[in-house]
Amino acid sequence: MECGTGRRQPLPFCQERRDELTGLSTMTAFMEQTGKEIQSGKATFLYFNMENFRLVNQRYGFQAGNQLLIHIAQVLSDIFGAVPMARLNDDRFVVMTRAAHVALEVERARTAIYEAEPRLSFVVKVGVYEPEAGVADIALILDRAKLACDSIKGMYDRDIAWFDPSMEEALNLRTYLVTHFYEALEKGWIEVFYQPEVRALTREICGFEALARWRDPERGLISPGVFVPVLEDAHLIDRLDLYVLQRVCEDLHHIRREGLDVTHISVNLSRIDFQLNDMLQEVKSICCAYGVPRGFLHIEITESALNESDTFLKTEIGRLRGQGFELWMDDFGSGYSSLNNLKDFQFDMIKIDMAFLRDFATKPQSRVIISAVVDMAKKLGLHTLAEGVETEEQYAFLKSIGCEVLQGYLFSPPVPFEEIRPVLEAEAGHLVLEDFHAAAFFDQVGAVNVLSARPLVLMEGERPAPPPALGIFETRADEGRLLYGNAELDRLCRLAGFDSAATAIATYNQCRGDSCEVGNARFWDLVARCQRTRRVEHTENVMNGRIFSIAMRCIGGDEAQDRAAFVYQLIDLSQFDICHQESAVEVATRHLLQIYTRIDLFTADGKLENLIVDTTQQRVMDLDSLSEESVRRYAQMYIVPEDRERFLRFYDTTTVLARARHAHNDHVTAIFYVRDEGTTEAQPQMFIIVPFRLEGKWCYLSCVRRIDNLDATASSVPPLVG
Repeated sequence: MECGTGRRQPLPFCQERRDELTGLSTMTAFMEQTGKEIQSGKATFLYFNMENFRLVNQRYGFQAGNQLLIHIAQVLSDIFGAVPMARLNDDRFVVMTRAAHVALEVERARTAIYEAEPRLSFVVKVGVYEPEAGVADIALILDRAKLACDSIKGMYDRDIAWFDPSMEEALNLRTYLVTHFYEALEKGWIEVFYQPEVRALTREICGFEALARWRDPERGLISPGVFVPVLEDAHLIDRLDLYVLQRVCEDLHHIRREGLDVTHISVNLSRIDFQLNDMLQEVKSICCAYGVPRGFLHIEITESALNESDTFLKTEIGRLRGQGFELWMDDFGSGYSSLNNLKDFQFDMIKIDMAFLRDFATKPQSRVIISAVVDMAKKLGLHTLAEGVETEEQYAFLKSIGCEVLQGYLFSPPVPFEEIRPVLEAEAGHLVLEDFHAAAFFDQVGAVNVLSARPLVLMEGERPAPPPALGIFETRADEGRLLYGNAELDRLCRLAGFDSAATAIATYNQCRGDSCEVGNARFWDLVARCQRTRRVEHTENVMNGRIFSIAMRCIGGDEAQDRAAFVYQLIDLSQFDICHQESAVEVATRHLLQIYTRIDLFTADGKLENLIVDTTQQRVMDLDSLSEESVRRYAQMYIVPEDRERFLRFYDTTTVLARARHAHNDHVTAIFYVRDEGTTEAQPQMFIIVPFRLEGKWCYLSCVRRIDNLDATASSVPPLVG
């Protein structure tokens, strides 16, 4: 047959041996030609796949798609020349080349193809296979080039892949699993193992998870991470999951008959199960056949299988929950849309993916993320389980943050059904079954959010605790300005006598220095101290007859602009009074306490507790709570050297009572020169020790106040005053 002499064709084949659209060879012609040419020496086979090519047809029509295919054929001809190439089907192309720099030529071709339609996001993937000596079967060669191409399907960071023998091994295994699946079910090669779920608070087993294991006579133990994805792709996963479900209900029936009160067993279902079956009816039917109450069976659905736009799956999950089955989200954190899934799907528990614990020892971020997940789950009313627990350190941490249930090799690996009882009886494991009736009780206990600042409020069923009264302000050129203040801060400021938090800062701006009121002075002293120490500092203040505590920290500064920023929290200490009656005597007493710079309590057991401390000194009890050591430390930090020995004698609590009786008083008084931590200047202050009996034991109250109208330049130190 004579070939036509029309438009240029990439290869000199007759029309019957060409693709009608592109003019490239057909598959038959390509295999015949390459079968001959491969004998001439080393060659490389390229398999091109245009991922998402359907977008062209959907958006611009089939004619535009055909034009793009013609363009791709022309690009391949221009780049690789007159070498064997073919269009296999749709958007797949193959090329045989002897080019020295294959990767460079492939990249040139990909770039030229993209230039034809830059508006679309289709991706050119390329598989490369260089047949070794003796491999001349073109069908096998093309299969291997395709395997290389398929290995990077869906990967957006890889566009070219070379064939590796492991790819063929994976294909062979995949084929084996699909063809032998029903045989494996029939002959019992697929077994159900059980891994304990342990209550963190008690370290007792509160349930089990059912896990499928394929023990093959030819290939040994096959991991579910291998066979489950294969069965999902082959739409056989529902047969596996229903088989596991049936085995679990059968085992539960035996467990209960033997007197082991297992609270529940959880089983995994795939999204494909719901597409192929009415899973609610299937689950109910199996439970009914074996007499298993619905509360004994918990359903797990992998987080990566969820899609917030999947209305059908949402409905199916709702149907299961509505019929009394608990629904768990498995592998939380493994998918990209975890937070959306929590918002869009209704679950009873989330299982935190074991990947977070894998780097637990080396990545501190893991602790922060896990804590945040547990805190969020509690606020959403969800229970939490952590997978992959392998160390006592992980266990202690998860228990400390309130994660309720744990699972991992620290407690037990997955075991066959017949080994459940030995696990419970093993002396080394110390694992026992939780009381069957305790599950509901511990669900209530587990609802407590130990990470919350005020967990008791929610426990008691009262209104949620208000947020802390928080504010952020800046100082610039000795003037303060409120940058942020929440509603709770405004509320407390109104109790303190201001219209708002902004008004309070503006009021403080109007009075600074020695002439301002005590409350204003304390505030600005606190600001100065925070800026100096860069620590969290505190002060107490009486405002509008109420006692407030202010905690503050400097969070940033700009020396060039004389600018600093502070975050502070206001706490109304008056709300903690046993009696809330605001009598004139109570208000007067609070203001009376303002004259003291610090008040400390020496307890009967030799400890020191700071009750009131102004901004010029530290809370010494934070350093050491033993009173004798605290007094020595205080003397070293604040008392001038000339007064230290006398100061230590004055605070000798073994002689206080005798000195008080000698002075015919119920207290002793002395004056010492005290350094201000901010200015380092020494000023005289009056120290008063008041002994009193509490429950038959002597305690001592130490009060310190500044001295007014005293000549600080006096040459002599005032003596002890009785």
